[in-house]
Amino acid sequence: MVCSMGMILMKASTRAYGRLNITLPRATVELLDRVTKRGNRSRFIDQVIRELALGRTRTRLRKLLEAKRASSGDSANFAR
Repeated sequence: MVCSMGMILMKASTRAYGRLNITLPRATVELLDRVTKRGNRSRFIDQVIRELALGRTRTRLRKLLEAKRASSGDSANFAR
């Protein structure tokens, strides 16, 4: 399947996978557990990232996240 942005989207069963070990704040993990089943975390995160990032440049994503951070009063700094 090809999307309108020219990116190739494949079924999960044919997609190659990589393993990441990440550290998240407890509140984020609790939120993740509320919105998805524990066994579906990877799929949920994959879908959310794809939806957020599709068609946006790295610079645009960074600006979007910084604007959200500023409006929430969060002091997190995103790597450049």
